[in-house]
Amino acid sequence: TLPPQKRAREEAQERDEADCSGGCGERRAAAAYPAEPGPWRCTKCEKLIGCEVIARRGREYERGVVQQRDRNSQLLVQWWEEAATGSNEKGLAPEWVAERHAALAAPADGERVRRGMAVLAEWVDGRFYCATVQGGAAQARVLLQFEDGLRYEAGLDALRPLLDKPLLQAAH
Repeated sequence: TLPPQKRAREEAQERDEADCSGGCGERRAAAAYPAEPGPWRCTKCEKLIGCEVIARRGREYERGVVQQRDRNSQLLVQWWEEAATGSNEKGLAPEWVAERHAALAAPADGERVRRGMAVLAEWVDGRFYCATVQGGAAQARVLLQFEDGLRYEAGLDALRPLLDKPLLQAAH
């Protein structure tokens, strides 16, 4: 038997190694634990941490990089200064943003875009706004309805699907 202090240290280390290192609190399956010692990330954290996103900051959507995820589906986003300085250097203080208010910065995959999907759509002013896909249109374009009721046709390259559960489940 181990002394109580050493046993407590080993149990804490096992707990740390069994929890997702991304911060979401997901636990690794017990069967996988002995085969893969050390820190690990769940599928969602692996996909999102370090990725460039477009996320809600106040009333607008801005670019940033995901630093961490928590147990409540919140992302810690380090903002790009691009809006203030025109550069791509990190600098503004990071903020927690709900996953449902964020999208990967890469354009949408046309095969995943479907009617009823919530997306961020780039408008003619270069900013992103929340919209819902209403249906397909000709020449790789889709019909959108923005939150203010405006309907608009946009190309797939202007769409960024919001991080909802179906999107993340498709990545498994």
